[in-house]
Amino acid sequence: MYASGKFAGRLIVALLLLIAAHFMYQIFVNPDTYQWDFKMYYYAARVDASGGNPYNPNELHRLAGGGLLLRYVYPPPILTFFKLFAAMPYPVAYHLWLAFKLLLLGGLLILWRRFFFPAESLVPYATFLLLAFSTAIYIDLVTGNISILEQFLLWLGFVFLLREKPRGFCMLVLLGSCFKVFPIAFLLLLPLLDVKHSWRYVFTSAAVFAGVFAFSYFLDPAGYERFFAAATAIDERGAMGNISLLACVKDVSDLVFNPQFLGGRLPYVIYVVAVAAIIFLSLKRMHALRRMAPDDAGLLILFLFCVAFALVMPRFKTYSCILLLAPGYWVVKRSSNMPAFVFLLALFVLDVQRPSPVKLPLAPLLSMFWTYYPLFLAFLVWGMLLYHSREPSASATAQVAT
Repeated sequence: MYASGKFAGRLIVALLLLIAAHFMYQIFVNPDTYQWDFKMYYYAARVDASGGNPYNPNELHRLAGGGLLLRYVYPPPILTFFKLFAAMPYPVAYHLWLAFKLLLLGGLLILWRRFFFPAESLVPYATFLLLAFSTAIYIDLVTGNISILEQFLLWLGFVFLLREKPRGFCMLVLLGSCFKVFPIAFLLLLPLLDVKHSWRYVFTSAAVFAGVFAFSYFLDPAGYERFFAAATAIDERGAMGNISLLACVKDVSDLVFNPQFLGGRLPYVIYVVAVAAIIFLSLKRMHALRRMAPDDAGLLILFLFCVAFALVMPRFKTYSCILLLAPGYWVVKRSSNMPAFVFLLALFVLDVQRPSPVKLPLAPLLSMFWTYYPLFLAFLVWGMLLYHSREPSASATAQVAT
């Protein structure tokens, strides 16, 4: 019986790997169809190298020979990194970027397996990572975004942090923040985990980060003006892959109220109140964990911070849900003995997506539910973390391996 179960598990893993390999092959042989984010990075770097404006999508579109309408919205220093790829012909750069990301993805999976889930069965582990949060990993590979690079740096930093090596953690967070800026907030994990001299590390790292960008601004003030103009002009919603809380509140508000209701400020008021509640409840639970000091307190604080960060970000794309995979898997494994009723209820609720000839009054809301489904899953993970951290186990299986 045990042997047959082991064989079935290996068969499932092999099938998952074959499916993943098929999708990777499709991305590999279709450079004109996939990795459109990388195409944007590539031509933004080329436009910048030629003295143009990389934040003008029309210039990127012309240089690419059409078919490129995305807008570059990353800090100017990142262009230096992508100029390494822009020096090559696009097909070569395309395949090199994909290979680089697959290498980083392999490293990330090894990190999670080695340091966070060393004793877990491979079948549920692999299945969850491949399919969870609307297949976040696959979406990142399809789009060619830099999220996997960012996440590898962050999770490697988390390993350093939980193994009491704050200098390595700070260095890796700074590197990750160079790409998308907001991850600099993870420096706050140092005082939350009571790291010795934590605030010294926070302020020193923040000063280094500010100094690098100040020097960069001095070298290219016009580039930063274009960057700020492009970044503040973004108003992506769920239909564009932005499943953030702010985007969700805006979409629901536009659906229920007149967009000019209260001068258009209502979504921002709701968002600020929700963010304040999320931060307050998360910090309260983290403080309680520090007071109780269970063996897995550091891991729970880290997971809570990751999920709270995702919930409060004003812009959070579907591929960014890679950040939530480890906390989500921990919650699923910790909740494996919950009543089957919850599972059955979920099946019936999820069936509302089935097309129907009858136009239901709530059809737009149901459609929006599916658009923001990863966000609702993030709230579920956050709530379950708050619940499970009330009386954390003294010997949690998810404890970071030593």
